[in-house]
Amino acid sequence: ALTALRSKECIEARWEEIDFKKRIWAIPAERMKMRREHIIPLTDQMIRIFELQKKEVNDPIYVFPSPQHKNQPMNPWSLSRSIHHAGYGGKHVLHGFRHLFSTTCYESNKWREDAIEMSLAHIISGVRGVYNKAKYLDERKDLMQWYNDLLIVYAKDLKI
Repeated sequence: ALTALRSKECIEARWEEIDFKKRIWAIPAERMKMRREHIIPLTDQMIRIFELQKKEVNDPIYVFPSPQHKNQPMNPWSLSRSIHHAGYGGKHVLHGFRHLFSTTCYESNKWREDAIEMSLAHIISGVRGVYNKAKYLDERKDLMQWYNDLLIVYAKDLKI
């Protein structure tokens, strides 16, 4: 929910992709749906979760390792099951977090379309997409922090 990533991209996170000093998560092209590297600016909340996870897991490769299978990421169905067990089965799906991110950002009228679409790792189409290679990292850093802060307000019971 915090990253606006597809679930597979998140579940397969590797520690080598996370740069705490630069506050970025760089997912290599081969792990992305569109086969392009994707950089996620890390928010305060994301960093806190990664720090907590680093203390909890003893896996040198995966941020979210499988408890049953050494050297593998967790099962993708684990996240879907957690939504079901939280009482949202049939009401919400994992991909819905991307919809929520997109709609919330657009409805706010605070962010440029390109920054929102780049945050979702979408390819900007047409001639604009061919010529425009901007990453909008500064704006996306502010956008992601704004969105994460908003989610925390909505989820008052969540302690991060």
